Amino acid sequence: MRKIILSAFCLLFALNTFAQDSQVTTDLTEVPTLNNTMPDITGKWMVVDDYDKEPRSHVQLFERDGRIFGKVVKLLRMSEDKRCDVCPGDLKDQPLLNMVVVEKMILKGGYFQGGQILDSTRGRWYHCEMWLKDGDPNTLVVRGYVGFYYRTQYWTRVE
Repeated sequence: MRKIILSAFCLLFALNTFAQDSQVTTDLTEVPTLNNTMPDITGKWMVVDDYDKEPRSHVQLFERDGRIFGKVVKLLRMSEDKRCDVCPGDLKDQPLLNMVVVEKMILKGGYFQGGQILDSTRGRWYHCEMWLKDGDPNTLVVRGYVGFYYRTQYWTRVE
């Protein structure tokens, strides 16, 4: 009986630790609000590294066939001939400049979802959701998912 109780306690402790590490938020200011107009997220956005908080690049978001895509249009901390040596498939060793890093986002339920975003530093595609920060049309909340774990970045509108 002690072993069962101890095992259950360890399991609950482990689940609590995972829940804290997954960065699940209860901050309702980050939850997109549903409105009847399509938010305009097209344009140029500055991507800030979420680890060292330094500007990394500019990504141009554009609409094609009713979906949002994004490509790198300026590198701020790397040379313009930098290549993605860790990217998967056909993107491996391709130039980062003009690389499409956001694909097939569609507006549904008040925010853009259903697409994917490439983390060129890790060479992985992630499921993605994005929306304008409530009350701030110049801040785009970009969230990449693996399962129920996610990472959030805040992009700033450049133009």
